[in-house]
Amino acid sequence: MSAATVLFYRMGVGALLIGAVALVQKKNFAVSLIELLKILALGVLYAGTSLALIISYSYIPTGIATTIHFLYPIFVALIMVSLFKEKCSFGLIAAAVVSLIGVALLSWSSSASVNVKGIAIVMITVLTYGSYIVGVNKSGVGRIDALPLTFYVLVAATVSLGLLRALARLIADIKLLMFY
Repeated sequence: MSAATVLFYRMGVGALLIGAVALVQKKNFAVSLIELLKILALGVLYAGTSLALIISYSYIPTGIATTIHFLYPIFVALIMVSLFKEKCSFGLIAAAVVSLIGVALLSWSSSASVNVKGIAIVMITVLTYGSYIVGVNKSGVGRIDALPLTFYVLVAATVSLGLLRALARLIADIKLLMFY
């Protein structure tokens, strides 16, 4: 199965389970149309993060890819400082520098070769997940209870992965028809 297909099933089953728990706990699922649109965007970011991370594993070792992915707090800090005018403290800068040095040492000390394409793909996860975190905190959807919010994000991610998979199949079919 492709990464998109595996994630489609993983997030779909996750959505069903989270939704069932939220129903049993009688959580409020009510959201406005604007919130639903924001949640849809968050779901696309979440799906993109997961998909890019799995794809990056095909190009670079999983340990390096996952470690680089966990640089997303630096991107969150950059967004918060530059767009939301949060204070940039010495501690924040020191943490970012130490994180970057740690990832560089881990990556360079590995005996495996580091593929530039893999690094580029995993850097997408830093951007998408950092944007997801900021989006949850700054878009107003944070007021929604965690279980229904997670349910909606997983549903949106599942739908976006399903659409991506269908589009990939359509493109493959069109390419196949061009050779006949």
